[in-house]
Amino acid sequence: MGIKLAKLLQIRELYGNVIVSSRGKLNFQEQYRKIQTSQPLILKYQGTERIGDGAVEQIHVDIQTPNGAIGADILLTGGLNGSFCSILIAPFQNY
Repeated sequence: MGIKLAKLLQIRELYGNVIVSSRGKLNFQEQYRKIQTSQPLILKYQGTERIGDGAVEQIHVDIQTPNGAIGADILLTGGLNGSFCSILIAPFQNY
């Protein structure tokens, strides 16, 4: 967590959801979102080279198989054109 986020959290704990600054009263949630969007997390996965305008979310799911349920991580991707895709992330294995 960066110093700026730590300071915002400290101010929120002391003064509630309102942050008083030289710019007036600010909302903690709005300021936190601004910090998050100004510092995006960029991840690169194989198989996503052609997804340029999409949102990517990694989630854990349980998949039901004839041998029972197994856990797997997948990427959910969505594009501005309305496309939706799920990509299975293979676990790291030593060979």
